[in-house]
Amino acid sequence: MNLKRILSMLIVTALLFSGISVYAAESTSGSTASPAVNEERLPMSMQYTGDVTKIIKDNEIVTALVITEGNDKITTRRFNISDSTVAIDNESGTAESLSTIKVGDKVSVIASSMSTFSIPPQSPAYVILTNIQEKAPAKLIQVGEIGKKTDGTMTVLDTDNNYIVSITKDTVLAPYRTKQIVVPEDIQKENYVLVWSEIMTLSIPAQMTADMVVLLTGYDFGKIPMPAQPALNITNYHTFQSSEGETMLPVRNIAEAMGFEVKWLNETKTVELKKESVTFYMNIGSKTYGNRGQKQDLKSAPEINNNRTYIPAIFFTEIMGVTLQ
Repeated sequence: MNLKRILSMLIVTALLFSGISVYAAESTSGSTASPAVNEERLPMSMQYTGDVTKIIKDNEIVTALVITEGNDKITTRRFNISDSTVAIDNESGTAESLSTIKVGDKVSVIASSMSTFSIPPQSPAYVILTNIQEKAPAKLIQVGEIGKKTDGTMTVLDTDNNYIVSITKDTVLAPYRTKQIVVPEDIQKENYVLVWSEIMTLSIPAQMTADMVVLLTGYDFGKIPMPAQPALNITNYHTFQSSEGETMLPVRNIAEAMGFEVKWLNETKTVELKKESVTFYMNIGSKTYGNRGQKQDLKSAPEINNNRTYIPAIFFTEIMGVTLQ
């Protein structure tokens, strides 16, 4: 590598680091530093982009969309629509009618990170974005910390600590389904906003300057209920009673039928169940179970019977939320 190329790389590196320093220097003392990301915490929402393969209606009202990402049916998901679901044209940022969506349309759905264990899995839809061909789909964030730079730019850190959004004098601010005029001061902590930005850094949290922000006044997506989990007929499986009197069920058979990937870690005698962002884990002989990054104690520990790992039925009812028949 010649000297000129080395000097160029050093200059670029210096500029990058100096840019980060300038950002920190411009923030007022009131802005909050980004806390470390908790890797075990479920995100507020997940975003899926794909083709509409089925539209479910009740008395001509759209109640659910089935979306397939790519040509792989494994990535098919059902998104249930409620009165709290936001439908918006991604190009203009204006409200959209769900009745205009047709099978074959490409949409982006922002939904709860929780889903049922059915096939296809179901999740409550928070936001449905149509007309996504021309620009990147908007991102849904819940406002965490708010700061201000010396040039008047507002900075917003989301509650998941994934994004730092800069709202400048050039950012278009708009309401959803109202005629109110939105100003930066209307954006408050715990508000939900949709953010459009064509450029984003690869840092954690990612930094972006908002081209447009739509304020979703009065929405609380965390209160949208999950669909009921499928019922589990335990008569289809071999069971036995633990010494504590608990009904024990074979974890692999049931979990795989629910679409979970099941891993056995022989070194630690651990069983791990994983499906997208959801992870459960358990250790043979331990009554403490891992539940999406949290720990929960049950009366009976997992045990091996006829070379299969069995866990108490209450794990499926209390931790997974499955109904037993």
